[in-house]
Amino acid sequence: MRLTGLGRVALALGLAALGVLIVVTPDFSTQAWRVAPKWMPLRVEISTLFGAILVACGVGLLIPRTARLTAIALAGVFLVRWLILQVPQVAAHPLNELTWFDLSENLALIAGAWIVFSMAPGEGRVLANLGNVRLGQVIFALSLPGFGLWHFLFVNMTAP
Repeated sequence: MRLTGLGRVALALGLAALGVLIVVTPDFSTQAWRVAPKWMPLRVEISTLFGAILVACGVGLLIPRTARLTAIALAGVFLVRWLILQVPQVAAHPLNELTWFDLSENLALIAGAWIVFSMAPGEGRVLANLGNVRLGQVIFALSLPGFGLWHFLFVNMTAP
């Protein structure tokens, strides 16, 4: 297995496990890893649907024929989540460090899905343009300040 295949498998297994956790434990998706905002009607049902989508995408990433399409769909799902949940929260509460962490976490997931999409063989079984991979790397780099902020502000939780 190539190193890129290992990254795809790790992302797939992690997302599938997160999806199962969201589906099985509705409290997790409404409190710890918010999928739908509190004001949204049917937020538990939406969270359960999101968990099922993550499980399906995790399985789709494991199948080489569907990995590319699944990865771009996953990047789109996380981009919508980022635009609906994280960006408005940061705009409303720019001094709250937790909003920046959530924003960064979702950006990292978008970057991971985009890189898997870019590295998966496209039509004709040729690897995608490496310029697309660079975009994923830039998106991931943009997520790093939020993670760094989290580590500095919560030293006792991140490095005990």
